[in-house]
Amino acid sequence: MATKRAVQFLALRTSPTILRSQCAVPQHITSHTNSRVPITARPRVAIGQRRWQSAAAPEGKSSKVYEFSEIQKLSQSSSTSTSTPLLIDVREPHEYNPAHIPSAINIPITSHPDALLLSPEDFEDRFGFEKPDAEREVVFYCKAGVRSRFAADLAKRAGYERVGEYRGSWVDWERKGGKGMAS
Repeated sequence: MATKRAVQFLALRTSPTILRSQCAVPQHITSHTNSRVPITARPRVAIGQRRWQSAAAPEGKSSKVYEFSEIQKLSQSSSTSTSTPLLIDVREPHEYNPAHIPSAINIPITSHPDALLLSPEDFEDRFGFEKPDAEREVVFYCKAGVRSRFAADLAKRAGYERVGEYRGSWVDWERKGGKGMAS
């Protein structure tokens, strides 16, 4: 009886990490070929995890965020004027062709993630229009804002310094009564 009480007393006074390490002793299982494969027991505490955030802009630069009213003004201007920001729809052609924001050009980022890294000649061969100048401000949008954020990060990595995002994207444009244009 005294031994049992001593064991209980020591268990209460012993550090939980010591007990945990004794519980995590490697075990062995035998496979059908009789070779022994060590398996370690899982620790009872959670192992720290690190979440990699995709929203971080390279070199601490963040994109300018555009709202509906600003995009509405951009849609009324000509995309050929180099003084105004260039609106770029990064959805796929089957999404862009039925309806897009007026004055926007289409550079599908999912099927062509290397588009902004191409030489001007290769870009024009692939898309049929001139590559946007790296000094000109570019504003990206997609359907819900996910691909546009990715495109903005790619543009920054490709040397574009004046990069913007319409985070509400096509969903916000339609919800707020923006008129679409078919190709």
